[in-house]
Amino acid sequence: YMGSGNVISGSVQYGITAPGQSCTDPGYVFKNNTAHSTMYGWLVLRHRTDNCIAIRGLTSYKNLEGVFYAYPATEIRASELIVSDNKNGISLLTGLKSDDISISLTNSVIIGLNQLGCKECYADTKECSQRNGIRSMLGLEKGMREIEFIKHIPFFGEDADAVFSGKATFENVDFVNWVHTPTCQGNYIFVLSPHSSDYNPPHILGKGIQKSNVDENALFYFFNPPKSWAKIDDCGNWPCTGPKNVLFNDLTGGLLGVVGNAVPYNAGVKNGNKCRVIKSWNGMLCSGLNYGLVVFESLDDDRMKRMLSPINITGETIQYKNDLNTFMDHVWNGFYTGLVRMSRFPSLSVLNQTYNISFSSTVPEKQRFQLQGATKDDWVIVRIQYTKPESIQIRFNGEVIKPIKLIEGQNYDLTKDARKCGAYKHFFQERIIEFIINGAPDCVISLKQVDAIQVSLRLETTVADFFKNEQDVDFVDKIAAVLGVPPDRIRVVSIRKGSVIVDFLVDAAKAKKGSSTNSTTTTPTTTKQVAAVKKELEKEVKNLVNAIKDNKLGMGVPVLSLDTKVLLTQKTKAAVEKEQKKEELKKQKEEQKKNATAVVKQGLVQTVNEPIQATAGKNAWTMHPAGLQAVSKCDGTNAFIVGGVQQKSTAFGANYWRSFNIKEKHTAVRISFRAYALGRLGGCKQNNYFSLLVDQKEVFRACDVSQFNSKTNCHPDWKNYTDGDSYRDFNITIPHTKNSLQLFFSLDKSIELRKAAFGLADVKVEAFNCDSSCITCTEKGVCLNCDRSATLVTKNGERSCVCPLGEKALAQKPLVCSISCDPSCKRCESKGVCAECDANARLANGVCVCEAGFETISKNPTKCRREAKLEQA
Repeated sequence: YMGSGNVISGSVQYGITAPGQSCTDPGYVFKNNTAHSTMYGWLVLRHRTDNCIAIRGLTSYKNLEGVFYAYPATEIRASELIVSDNKNGISLLTGLKSDDISISLTNSVIIGLNQLGCKECYADTKECSQRNGIRSMLGLEKGMREIEFIKHIPFFGEDADAVFSGKATFENVDFVNWVHTPTCQGNYIFVLSPHSSDYNPPHILGKGIQKSNVDENALFYFFNPPKSWAKIDDCGNWPCTGPKNVLFNDLTGGLLGVVGNAVPYNAGVKNGNKCRVIKSWNGMLCSGLNYGLVVFESLDDDRMKRMLSPINITGETIQYKNDLNTFMDHVWNGFYTGLVRMSRFPSLSVLNQTYNISFSSTVPEKQRFQLQGATKDDWVIVRIQYTKPESIQIRFNGEVIKPIKLIEGQNYDLTKDARKCGAYKHFFQERIIEFIINGAPDCVISLKQVDAIQVSLRLETTVADFFKNEQDVDFVDKIAAVLGVPPDRIRVVSIRKGSVIVDFLVDAAKAKKGSSTNSTTTTPTTTKQVAAVKKELEKEVKNLVNAIKDNKLGMGVPVLSLDTKVLLTQKTKAAVEKEQKKEELKKQKEEQKKNATAVVKQGLVQTVNEPIQATAGKNAWTMHPAGLQAVSKCDGTNAFIVGGVQQKSTAFGANYWRSFNIKEKHTAVRISFRAYALGRLGGCKQNNYFSLLVDQKEVFRACDVSQFNSKTNCHPDWKNYTDGDSYRDFNITIPHTKNSLQLFFSLDKSIELRKAAFGLADVKVEAFNCDSSCITCTEKGVCLNCDRSATLVTKNGERSCVCPLGEKALAQKPLVCSISCDPSCKRCESKGVCAECDANARLANGVCVCEAGFETISKNPTKCRREAKLEQA
């Protein structure tokens, strides 16, 4: 690697490409080097063994990128850098998933225009405008791996989700010659990375910050999230809100001139008269360290897929409104975005205030919160209302925090516990959790919905006597003893009047793998174990009820009432539902197995043969149009004929239908009926037809009067109608297994009822239970016929359907087999018999060949096209 005293210039791309040094063991000397007039002054590569990178010892000027790093690291220590007259001075990004990202810059000089007194040097506006000293430091969950991953020069892109937590600190840094002149405009010390759509860690300016010849207008520039981000493969329906929630703290006033914050302009979070809007920044200078960054995220399994935004945050006692969007989509599936976005949210917040957070979707079951860019004495209180009762555990450093007991008539000030990270109140009736977080670095709290019993126990005493007699001291121990659970599973939430109502939660036990005991070692893992939690909680509710009934609670006062509710997380609900379905499936299989071994009726199992009535009653048919009459005593019988002819009706067409119940198990039905052709019918040519639909599927159609071969005279006054009246008996057999069957007889709408009609009588439905391979069978269950693809055989006196040799079964009940013939054939009628060829082909000796004038373009089956003819020259 390079040592010291080197000067590199004039490179089209990279001046220096060398790894940073290890923070603990530099390994090689790198100092007093210079890079100028290149694309990248120093492209810092990752250190192969250390995730803490030291970047130092370079003067970089008149480059597009002065010093740049974007590889995996958890900490970057930049120092002893002099950058001047660069398009972008310093850009440092960590690329490693971690909650402890740190970037620092110390003992360095950042110069805007080094030759400010030289008019000739900056005569061209392009030579001295749009200069940036430091791009906002970013912590990403993934960085580049090798040089070739840089696709855009200069590099701007953020191609991964930002980390949850990080910090950027600056000490002993001089800022020189950052001004706006008539020819030199748009120069800023700090700017946001153009693609930092999600999260910028707090930037803290500490001791030793000095400035020389620096305009206030040139300190910062905060861009507005561009409207182009509002698309489905970026931020969704509206731009991401990361650039509106950025925090710079000047702890000494070395850069701002006062101790205070520099933040983007956001009218909803402006802190009264403490903030002054500076238009050139598109931001605000706020005196005093009054802002912090509240960062929170969903930890649910669907955090990348379920949209929680827009999230609305409002102040409880101050005018404050901040709407937050989810992170940008940074996932790629080939050439397309993954349409997934991280549910992580930074919110610029006024310190020492209370905020209400409202989610557009259901509140996540698991979340974590942190207050960044603040001190241990600073705090914010967060209030979240849930849509339904939930048991919420708050943890700090892995330990469950007990809620503050809310005693009716006493207003407990949560700010008294500002130093207690995660102290909280649970408003039982309102379903609100209110907790406090402070600015201590380790104050990261998690919220988790857990399975529990919600209990309201009413005792015949007063609140004063409850505490006077010290019943509150051993309340938890007594409840734990009755339930047989550890006391740490019980959380008292509130104590209310009337007489005394104690609201408390009994958290579900954490079961050992493979058991359902009250051990607190591990959480349930299998679906069955998770589902067992509900049964265990219901058992504990029963124990509590029995203890009260048997007067074994031992409270010393009567119990007036008990209200309980089992609260389950979505994971447990899903596991319970899954186990229920598995149990139902198991029962179904057992029932099927039982049915398989039982004796099943064969042959004719049920007959429905009831007289047809057109009037109201249980056997009535539904008719349309309404008012259709039945023609009686036709062909010398007393039977009713549904439909008939209304000589005075000008209506067209008619329908009549009815449903039948078939209780017995069956495989086919035979429908018998006598159909009548009455009056003048146009026949098939005029598309006059009479049809039968079974369960909305047509199974029979008649249009030719010649099909009705038995003459009758239902209407002797129609002497001019030569067609006369006739009828025929029909039998139709179809596969059928349902318990209900609908017969729907339809007369074509083109037939005028006063001139002609169809009618029917003697409808009968017979259900058969045949061998599963058969289509129909006799009344005694003997197989009569099979599907055309199968063969009827007799073996050991039993008749059944089988597939021909070489063919395979495609379906059962009834049996349907494959049919093979010559591969040139489009459709086979039976084995070896071709029934149809493709267009422009004909059958010749069982083989499909192209017609004259056509040529074969493919086989199996034969496909043809017209032969091409060459024109004579």
